[in-house]
Amino acid sequence: MISVCFFKNEGGVRGFECKGHAGYAESGSDIVCAAVSMLVINTINSIESFTGCDFTCSQDEKKGSIYFMLKGNGNEKSRVLIDALMLGLKDARDEYGNDYIQIKIKETEDRDA
Repeated sequence: MISVCFFKNEGGVRGFECKGHAGYAESGSDIVCAAVSMLVINTINSIESFTGCDFTCSQDEKKGSIYFMLKGNGNEKSRVLIDALMLGLKDARDEYGNDYIQIKIKETEDRDA
């Protein structure tokens, strides 16, 4: 299962951690993993290209994990892009089921989580 945890404070959602593998199909043919990966990478690339916000990002391909956190609260553009990621992931979860994608929201303090 893919587990996605969004980090939220008073300023809104400012980061996320995505880990695991969907297990919907064999590796290389798993459309749920592919969809989640595309949404996540596109969101990070869009924030980098269009918002001017600084962020921290790390990944471990073997574990299937990626961590992303805006420095500070980002700006309106970055928060809209993260909200769009959450919407896309919820749609994928609704389409394929809770057995493959789990989404959580964690409240954090104003400093980096």
